[in-house]
Amino acid sequence: MDAGIPESCAMVDAVRKSVFEFLAIFGADGKFREVNSLLAQLLGLTIEEVEGRSLLDVIHPDDIPRTVASLFALESGKNEVAFETRFAPSDGVFRHIQWVGRQLSDSTLFWAVGRETSEFHRVLAESQDYRLRLELAIGLEISTMWEFDFKTKRITWEPTIAALLGLALELVPQDLDQFLNVVNPKDRALLALAMATLESNGSIEVGIWIGQSVGGRYLSVRGKVLDRTRRGKALRAIGLLIDKTAEKAMEERMLSMAMSDGLTGIANRRSFDGSLRSEWRRCKRALDPITLVMIDIDNFKMFNDTYGHLVGDEAIRAIASSLLALLNREGDFVARFGGEEFAMILPATDFDGAKKVGEKIVREIRKIKLSQASDWNFSVSVGTATTTSLKDPGRSVDLLSKSDEALYEAKHEGKDRWVSKTL
Repeated sequence: MDAGIPESCAMVDAVRKSVFEFLAIFGADGKFREVNSLLAQLLGLTIEEVEGRSLLDVIHPDDIPRTVASLFALESGKNEVAFETRFAPSDGVFRHIQWVGRQLSDSTLFWAVGRETSEFHRVLAESQDYRLRLELAIGLEISTMWEFDFKTKRITWEPTIAALLGLALELVPQDLDQFLNVVNPKDRALLALAMATLESNGSIEVGIWIGQSVGGRYLSVRGKVLDRTRRGKALRAIGLLIDKTAEKAMEERMLSMAMSDGLTGIANRRSFDGSLRSEWRRCKRALDPITLVMIDIDNFKMFNDTYGHLVGDEAIRAIASSLLALLNREGDFVARFGGEEFAMILPATDFDGAKKVGEKIVREIRKIKLSQASDWNFSVSVGTATTTSLKDPGRSVDLLSKSDEALYEAKHEGKDRWVSKTL
């Protein structure tokens, strides 16, 4: 087992709680670094026998090109890939596994979660709509199938729809309008538009929440027009309603990890860059001022040299927590910019407001005390920059440069203070 896999335990736990059965972590060379016991059992091997072997050694030869292409796509920076492989266990009967793969954070390794779909392929092969349904289902977990009549707007479901929607069978929606009523209000227009364009586009794929986005279910609606008149008018569509709730939760967890600073839990530089762009555009449209605040911990190298990096990490966490507590308006934003530097975005904050914020930050950081460094007095240098021309505020990069300039002046003038500038 590779000892340098920081997220594997969390992923194993996530797999236990999800619709997936199998977990594998592997390198760009295709060799397994870690697998769970279910995958090892499927192959008829022990975990130790699987680890170190190549994925390409245990899959169907016809699946090798697609698998290699998926690995290459991940290595090239693609966020996620979905692919299917067939494994040959010790009994020699190939088993279908559908995988969703991603790159491990800050690593050259990849992870994939999978679920067996052998029974689905058996049933699928017996369907009269085999080719269409295969195209609809590839790479996804099927939950229930639906059929839509364009003339009557009626929807015919498989019996599993009741459990999927969390409704009694007699309450299952029978037409499009009834179905829209069980969709989360924020997604109704999205689904209505998709269904309205199904005839002209020929296919749809859209994600919606059923019920509330917290505690509800996230479903993928995917479908294609199946029958048309000679003049091309759509008569019937068929599709899948796929439960993606567990994958959505994992996706959001991965996104949160990607946008959060691992040490402090607040936003990181990547998140800051995105927020600055969006808030800049919003304030420009609304003709609101915007203030950017840069904060740097004074004498932090000396602190680390004196008390050690573990206590230094504790100091960074304490300061991040203090800065976060200062934000009391929706839209205010704080991030760890890097090292001992932090940044704040304060929409609709003018020059006078920026000066008050700078003063408050300096005052609050002075109050911080750590038991491991009780004789140390913490302080920060703060630079603020505020747009003044609402019609032509310039560029966000100019505001960042101006706040850096103010921070430099605060350092140069003796630290433990703030300097405010305008753009």
